[in-house]
Amino acid sequence: MGILAAIAIPFLPVQQTEARISWPQNNSPTGVTAPLVSYTPTDLEFGIPCVAVGESASAGGGTVVSTAPLGAAEPDRWALSARVTSGEGDQPRRLDVVVRNTVLLSVPVESLSGAGCVVSVSSTPTRTVAAVTGSGDGDVEQIFDRDLRPQMVGVFSGLDGAAPDGLRVDATLDTRFTTSPTVPKLAAMLLAVAATALALWSLHRLDAADGRRSRRFLPRSWWSFTRVDAVVVGVLALWHVIGANTSDDGYQLGMARAAGEAGYMANYFRWFGVPEAPFGTPYYDLLAAMTHVSTASVWMRLPALVAGLLAWWSISREVAPRLGAAVRRTSVPLWTGALVFLAFWLTFNTVCGRNRSSRLVCC
Repeated sequence: MGILAAIAIPFLPVQQTEARISWPQNNSPTGVTAPLVSYTPTDLEFGIPCVAVGESASAGGGTVVSTAPLGAAEPDRWALSARVTSGEGDQPRRLDVVVRNTVLLSVPVESLSGAGCVVSVSSTPTRTVAAVTGSGDGDVEQIFDRDLRPQMVGVFSGLDGAAPDGLRVDATLDTRFTTSPTVPKLAAMLLAVAATALALWSLHRLDAADGRRSRRFLPRSWWSFTRVDAVVVGVLALWHVIGANTSDDGYQLGMARAAGEAGYMANYFRWFGVPEAPFGTPYYDLLAAMTHVSTASVWMRLPALVAGLLAWWSISREVAPRLGAAVRRTSVPLWTGALVFLAFWLTFNTVCGRNRSSRLVCC
């Protein structure tokens, strides 16, 4: 039953937390900053009343709505913007709606009249539709059957005063990794843990059935210190200082430095910045707490050094004695094990990350 529950856990449903951005807020066209880790929203819809276009044109033109800050470099390359351009010479002023260097709409401002006139854009992963409805010159619709969702840093506008009625931007954010287990999934997890605990207890009872005493936990040999231990501890301590760092150090240190502002150890390199709980707990919590003292590499890699010492003590005190009396009578196997351990540890485990240390300890 426990095995079936463990196998079923990845396939059971989860509850996804949905998040949306709605603008304007407090009836003000003041911009809001909301840089997305996923860069683009899941879908985006906005509507601009033609009255707002007229106000922008009367003020000499400018940006009505944009998903990039005003004055950003190359906004048309990545973002979506709706702006009024001043006509040159005899050319009329126009409203241009551009996203990712694609012109969705370009219509004269004079044609955007009528009480119910609205310029709208709807963008999904498969289709983007731009339209003008309620205009005195007739409706206009442009359809693009491809992914043109813009990069979103927030919602910004050059309009002043109160937000015109009908001005809106609604974006659904990508929260695919922000989930929590459903009741069936949580029940399966608890069942798997309970079954594992029961199996371990049953194995202990079977092991004790022969009447032999169990090996003492933390025997007296744990606290002895031999020449082999001195070599291993000395090499680990020296390598902790002079050993080469890896790319994982920058990865982990970047996450640790962001933990203070984020409030948790966020993996913003992948998975859209969600915490890696429970896989990173409590190791990432420890790294986040250590950043309050220092983010120096020597300090942040102390957990890896401690893991190395514990791994060697487990190998020399728990694993080696169980290999037989022949191993206990000579120190050659222990020296060999120490050299092999150091060969692997010095190569792969001088990092902040929990992954490699835990793998070697498990092995």
